Amino acid sequence: MVAAHPPGSPVRVHVNPADPFDSVVVRDMGASLCLGLLPLVFAVAGGLILVFGIRQGRRLGRPAPEPAVWILRPPRRALKPLGLLAIALFWNGIVSVFVTECAGQWLSGRRPIFMTLFLVPFVAIGLGIVAGFIADLLRLFNPRILLIPPPGPLVPGVPAVIAFRGRGRIDRLERLTVSLVGRETAVRGDRDEDGPATRECHRAVVYELDQPLLMRAGSFRLTLPPEIMRRTDGPDRRIAWCLEVKGRVPRWLDLAEICRLDFVPRPA
Repeated sequence: MVAAHPPGSPVRVHVNPADPFDSVVVRDMGASLCLGLLPLVFAVAGGLILVFGIRQGRRLGRPAPEPAVWILRPPRRALKPLGLLAIALFWNGIVSVFVTECAGQWLSGRRPIFMTLFLVPFVAIGLGIVAGFIADLLRLFNPRILLIPPPGPLVPGVPAVIAFRGRGRIDRLERLTVSLVGRETAVRGDRDEDGPATRECHRAVVYELDQPLLMRAGSFRLTLPPEIMRRTDGPDRRIAWCLEVKGRVPRWLDLAEICRLDFVPRPA
């Protein structure tokens, strides 16, 4: 600004007739205004990814058309990081608008202490979402244990053979555990106001292995307990069943995958 108007040169000033103190020299859109619109790009991108993830989840989560009792669903590893990325872009995009405004006030000499303290928890939540996204992204490089569903449905009380196959650096795994887990979510009535609405109602280890050479391929027998698996959704609760695959990886994030068990009622 100073270099463009040396001393003695004429300067055109735009003055507000109603308030002569309200005057500007340059009326063009500066780079700072464009920078202020940058968070809007992150918010829009996060919203689009979030909508895409919800649509993909609904499409992949549709039950199979064939009649069955319980169907083993493979894990969708990429959907969770994708969802966290969408939430991170959306949340941090909105929060960054206020952070930019707050930083501008500090740079201009003002002290927006209250606004700064108000934004601290929102910034912390945004950083936590980013940390969760990075952790799930790193887990994509973990060795994998793929559970191969049996050709037919899983019937409670009838033994079924679940095959598995290892991918990646299986030699890094120290211990492999497959557990049958049931989580009950209270819809109304039984919901505890002081505690979480979801609780773990059943957990049983169905397979354990601590030899990496045997983790590359194998199988195990799985028998769904009929007295427990008959507990399905009710008017006041929802029960979700899954096979939880866990493996310890030294000096890295542990393996943790969930294969859903979907209940599909037989046609009348």
